[in-house]
Amino acid sequence: MKNTVAISLFLVAAKLPQCPGTEKKWSYNESASPEWSCTLDIPNAFIGKTSIPSTQELSAALGSSLAVWNKLIDSLLADPDVTEMEWNSLKPKYGWNLIAKSKKRRIVYLGPCAGCFRVSFVLGDRAMAAARASSLSKAVFKILDEAPHYPEGTGVRLLVKNAKDLGAVRKLAKIKLAY
Repeated sequence: MKNTVAISLFLVAAKLPQCPGTEKKWSYNESASPEWSCTLDIPNAFIGKTSIPSTQELSAALGSSLAVWNKLIDSLLADPDVTEMEWNSLKPKYGWNLIAKSKKRRIVYLGPCAGCFRVSFVLGDRAMAAARASSLSKAVFKILDEAPHYPEGTGVRLLVKNAKDLGAVRKLAKIKLAY
């Protein structure tokens, strides 16, 4: 059984990535070896919007991370296997995502948030094995280890706020394209 306890922002501010509009939740894992884990729920910037975000709306939402967003899109499109970028929203309550595709195959999802953006991958077993064998950082390995596994693959989500976060995203995109 999981209990969720709200903790004041000032107690954990130094340990957590900061993004405007984030909700911080701490959950206590009551297993044989209890440990604290933090989960961040950063809402999509375009929740409730029924049409594709305009360039101006995207710029306003991303703020200073717009340049990083554009760098990532440029590097994805520079790969000849990435054939298109498509905006998609399942329902207005989920917001909008930009999806990089290789033909009809979805490679990476980019979800704009307030002042940052979320990058999501669904990695199959071979891609996960390749990611674990690669030279990613310890922090990314921890994300891989804790990522939920679904029938389609493992759902890996990274938060991108600045250019130093792009290295892991690019490596994972290359791995996803290869497998």
